[in-house]
Amino acid sequence: MLNYMKSEWFRTFHRKYLYITTGCLCALVILASVFLKVNEDVMYDMTDYMGTFLLSIVTTGLSMGYYLTMIVADMIFSDEYKHQTLKNTVSYGISRVKIYLGKLISGLMAGVLVMTVTVAVTVVTALLVFGSDAEFSGHLLNTMLPKLLAFIPLWMGGVAMGTMMLFLLKNTAAAFAFLGVAMVLPMIFGYISPLYPIFGEIKNLMVVTKINLVSNASLVSGSLMADCWITGLAAVVMYTVIGALVFSRKEIK
Repeated sequence: MLNYMKSEWFRTFHRKYLYITTGCLCALVILASVFLKVNEDVMYDMTDYMGTFLLSIVTTGLSMGYYLTMIVADMIFSDEYKHQTLKNTVSYGISRVKIYLGKLISGLMAGVLVMTVTVAVTVVTALLVFGSDAEFSGHLLNTMLPKLLAFIPLWMGGVAMGTMMLFLLKNTAAAFAFLGVAMVLPMIFGYISPLYPIFGEIKNLMVVTKINLVSNASLVSGSLMADCWITGLAAVVMYTVIGALVFSRKEIK
């Protein structure tokens, strides 16, 4: 298992996918910093401190991390069906469960790496460009980091879902389309819940619903934090069990 994961990481770190994704996210943060700095005098009425404003923008953007989880999963999966490398891996005698778990864990680790680098670049850029004060520290410690901690398990659930779909579908575009459906389902369930209350209950349990709650919260309460971790980890377990079971019985051509 460990050797297989090492090989997955070797492939990941020797592809441009990881660096392009991380670089694009960091570039957006730096461009936002430059824009705020150039327009600092014009936007002064909006906030007394541009560094805090930058953190607030990135904090709001953290909710978009869920939509990037399919990219993280695809980063590890690497069009295995298209290039028929998955069949070769199975033919080497590696169990399908190990293959599945190896790619899932590698995807989770890659997601943590991308997130860590992006957040670190955000904080360092804000400090270098705008400096620090009590408002900056307060937003970082009381708003940004708690929301980040609440989002992490929900992103993990997204990576687990993306991994499952990429294993079960031979078309990467179809897997991305499934993510799009998952994002709009809570809204659809909300519309029909007055007629069918069960859909309202399902909506409240969905990962996207928790992401919206964290995004809209001014502060993350302890109960919301616990709810996010329970929901996210439950999603990881559910998608992993379903994906591994189906993949273990799936014919690979």
